[in-house]
Amino acid sequence: MRKTSKTIVNRSNYNRSHLLPNKVLRSALGGMLLAPLLLNPTSAFGASPPISVTLAWNPSSTAAVNAYRISYGSVSRIYTDSIVVENVTTSTLTDLPKGATYFAITAISSNGLESGLSAEISFLPGPPVLLPRVAGVLTVKATTGFSYEIEASSNLTDWAPIGTVVIGPSGMVDFTDQNSLDFTKRFYRTRYSQP
Repeated sequence: MRKTSKTIVNRSNYNRSHLLPNKVLRSALGGMLLAPLLLNPTSAFGASPPISVTLAWNPSSTAAVNAYRISYGSVSRIYTDSIVVENVTTSTLTDLPKGATYFAITAISSNGLESGLSAEISFLPGPPVLLPRVAGVLTVKATTGFSYEIEASSNLTDWAPIGTVVIGPSGMVDFTDQNSLDFTKRFYRTRYSQP
């Protein structure tokens, strides 16, 4: 059985799955939980920041388990890459491809036996969120530490940079467009900028 719910992390939504593996896998992994904890959004415009995700799971209740294999790929149940991590219950994968990435995990015993695959979860990074509050004041919500250029347009065709923001520890930052009152219409977008 698989339950899906929405959770907020760093002010960005992602899907989190509670996994209930089959009976054989449950005995091998001790009822594993695998969930994405951290995400880095991609920008809808300009270069994309590197995409990474931190996965976490419950440790195996079997004492002989001393490693886990994290398998992943861009197509559901077709895993083109994998890494083996020693006896830990979290791992961060970096430089993931754009788009959805699918993950499953297996337990590896000290004598080299490997359990069946866990239930699968997926991760889809999202763009930064730009929230207009009052005339000329915007709130940018994204991953802490990322830098974004704010661009403005009065016609949705010609865009000009008007400033840069770095996302603070709260996962958001306010930006004020000092020239917003000079326009009858003003549109905004973000562009990821390299730190």
